[in-house]
Amino acid sequence: MIDQQIDRWADELIDLTGRNRLLCFNHTRSRSLEFSQEPELVESRLDADWRFYLPEPPADDRESRLVSEVPPKPEPPQDDQLCVSMKPERYKDDILRCLRNLRSQTQQLFLDRGLGDC
Repeated sequence: MIDQQIDRWADELIDLTGRNRLLCFNHTRSRSLEFSQEPELVESRLDADWRFYLPEPPADDRESRLVSEVPPKPEPPQDDQLCVSMKPERYKDDILRCLRNLRSQTQQLFLDRGLGDC
């Protein structure tokens, strides 16, 4: 009888519904960044002195026609830069906005858990 109740409690603790964010995770533009490098490389750079590749958005069609026929291509990333996946296309302002959102959400999570400043 006691073993059955413990099994029921254990089953109730495991949330397999859509409320479980670990099981039902979706990438959103404002809350997640997907990198184009391999996960091992990203993980190794998190502890090192690394920076993001922040490409400028392409010029507006009207502006590019006035300035030149072919819009300039953004500079390619350097070896020490983490690259955000460009599918869908993400440029400097969008990446910086996402990083600010991630920082504020992380700080709030730490405060909610009583872990202090991060």
